[in-house]
Amino acid sequence: MTLQPRPGRRAPAAGLAAVALLAGLACPPPWGAATPVAAQSAGQSPGYAAGGAGWVPSSWWIAGRTTGYWFETLDPDTGTQLQRFSFYQTVDGSITRLAGGHLDLRFAGRFADADRFPTVQTNDSRLYSSYAQVRFDPRALGRLGRMFVQEGPASLTLDGLWIGLQPVRRIDLRLWGGASAPENLDWEVESLDSDAAAGARVLATLLPELRAGLSWAYVERDGRTAARPVGLETTWFPLPGLRAFGRAEYETVQEEWGRLEVLGDYRPRRDGPWGFGLQFLDRRPRIEASSYFARFGDLERIEVLRGSVRYQRADGLGGEA
Repeated sequence: MTLQPRPGRRAPAAGLAAVALLAGLACPPPWGAATPVAAQSAGQSPGYAAGGAGWVPSSWWIAGRTTGYWFETLDPDTGTQLQRFSFYQTVDGSITRLAGGHLDLRFAGRFADADRFPTVQTNDSRLYSSYAQVRFDPRALGRLGRMFVQEGPASLTLDGLWIGLQPVRRIDLRLWGGASAPENLDWEVESLDSDAAAGARVLATLLPELRAGLSWAYVERDGRTAARPVGLETTWFPLPGLRAFGRAEYETVQEEWGRLEVLGDYRPRRDGPWGFGLQFLDRRPRIEASSYFARFGDLERIEVLRGSVRYQRADGLGGEA
C-alpha cells in the first residue's frame, strides 16, 4: 500500500468550534499499471501505463477520513448548556479509466451516529451515493446515478443526470435534472411528477484574473415548489497569491436573500506551505431533513466572521487555526 494524501471536502462546522482530524488512505491497483502518483511523477496522466500503449482499466482507489469536532449548545427544553465531542466518518472510492478511458464508477458514504440527541435519530443510510461518470471528450462530461449536486445555490442529493460542457473557450455550462432523493435517502427513486429537480450554471472567464458565474435551480417536494434560488458569484485575483471571492443567492419562493458571502485568501508563495484567509458569511441554513446536522435546523440565520492561518507541507502534513 502507498499512503497518498488527498484533498478532501470540508466537513460542516457545528456549534462554536470545530477541530478536524483527517486521515486519508489510497490503495494502488495490485497489477502492473502505474498508480496515479507514479504516473504523474513520470509526466503521464493518471491511469496511463508506463511503457504501455493507451488507457488501461486498472486505476482505482479508496479513501477514508474521520473528523472529530466539538460543539456546545443549549437544551431547548431545560436551557442546560451541553458540550459534546463527536466524530464524522466518510469513505469514498473510484474505479476509473474503464471503456478505453471514458468511464469512471464513483461511490461515497458518510456516517455519523456517535452522538445522538434523545429526540433526533440519525438515519445511517442518508448520505450514501453512487454514480457512473462518462467523458465524451475533454469538453463534455456526464454523470448518471445518485449524486450530491452543489452548483451555485443548489445543494441537494439528486437521482438523475448531471452534464458539464464547454461550448466555447472560457465558458463552462453545467446542467442537471432528475428527482430529489427521498428525505430518508433510501435506495428508491422518487417520482418526477412530485419531486422534480433541475438547474443550470454558467461560468465565464471574463479576464485572465476575473471569473463570474450565474446559476438557477428548481426543487419540488410532494408536488410543491420547495426552492427556486438564483445565484451570482465572482472570483478575482487582483495580486499574485491573493484570491477574492464573492457570492450572493436569492430565494425567489421565500423572497429573501439566502446567502451573502465575501472571502479573501492569500498565499505568499504559490508552492509555499503558508496560507491566510478571511471570510464574512450571512446565510439562511438549508439542511436536508435526513442530515446529521438537521438538529441545528431551527437556526433562522447564521452570521460568521472568521480568519484562519494554515500550514501544510508538500506531503500533506499540516494544520489550521
